[in-house]
Amino acid sequence: MFQPAPPRFQDSPRPSGRPHWARFGWLTAACLLAACSSGDREARFEKRGPTFVGKPDSAVGPVSSSQRFDAQPQNPHGAGGAPHGGRPTVEAFVFDLPETWQRKERTSMRLLNFQIQEREDAYCFLSAMEGEQEMVLLNANRWRRQLGLPEWTQDDLQDVETGLLFGAPAMRVHWEGPFDDGMGGATIPEAGLVGLIAHHQSSLVFLKMVGPKEVVDAEVDHFDAFAASLDFPIAGQDSHPKHQLSFEAPEAWQVQAPRPGRDLGFDVGACDLSVTMLVGNGGGLLANVNRWRGQFSLPPIRANEINTLETFEAMGHSGHWLSLEGPYQGMGTQVLEEDGALEGAIVPLGDHTLFVKLVGPKEAVQNERDNLRVFTQSLHMEGHE
Repeated sequence: MFQPAPPRFQDSPRPSGRPHWARFGWLTAACLLAACSSGDREARFEKRGPTFVGKPDSAVGPVSSSQRFDAQPQNPHGAGGAPHGGRPTVEAFVFDLPETWQRKERTSMRLLNFQIQEREDAYCFLSAMEGEQEMVLLNANRWRRQLGLPEWTQDDLQDVETGLLFGAPAMRVHWEGPFDDGMGGATIPEAGLVGLIAHHQSSLVFLKMVGPKEVVDAEVDHFDAFAASLDFPIAGQDSHPKHQLSFEAPEAWQVQAPRPGRDLGFDVGACDLSVTMLVGNGGGLLANVNRWRGQFSLPPIRANEINTLETFEAMGHSGHWLSLEGPYQGMGTQVLEEDGALEGAIVPLGDHTLFVKLVGPKEAVQNERDNLRVFTQSLHMEGHE
């Protein structure tokens, strides 16, 4: 049930000294200012080359904001930061940039703007506006009209899925239909839309991904990971460090350089191993199980079939273990491994969800199955005994 009640961090100021929602309200002011100011007052971002070259050792610490962005702000007004030496008009955000997303120039109403899979008809953006609680439903219905869907009533909000946006409770939707933005933009005959709408006090904040259905379905994991990583910068520190996980792993496993969307990564022979911690339920157990199944062209399971999955314990919590086989296509539409396999775990930890995923050639994955189970059970993070 979607209940935009004041979140826990209202009573716990962030290290900057300002309550998180006070910083959240800055989004609205920034978006309104951008809508009525010329483009030369915006912060500029320039694409940089890879921050890490080669493989770091296991002692690599949290990734800095600039490393995570793979971009750095450049102020067109020089060192002063703004005309007449004032503050820059637009501050930077901290986030994990999915490898299939490309940052685009922001528009008058888009604080962040991304193109997805190098397609002109697939994009994601962050925006904000002034508004009251009843405008959550109004904007949800605006999105539904863009897909030709019947409008919701207030009762439809009672069972809607929830997510997090800047650490705040948000309505989360995943719809499909023929998309027309109603403003003369390009139409998409079979489109998907995933979005978050958060409200607090007099601010509404939106994160919206739209594109052809097959692209959006393949990018849902990236959307959820991006939303979970999105934050405000805190002066003098990395405000969204990776979770510090300890583990025991075979010597043959090679630690990967830090990558967006994962807390740990390993090259395991011909296989790829990712470890990711997402805030909350990470989109839900059933949705994630079916997302992994879809990457192997397997049919989705129903909610009452979740109990047929193998149970597995890690970090003191009970979750599920998955073993999948088939042609593996990953996050896109191209088959990456004709005879592929996946071994992995999804473990709810209360305020986070742990995802451990090993994919690669079937025989290679099966050979590492026992090692993977031992590795997963060795994972430890402070606060999750």
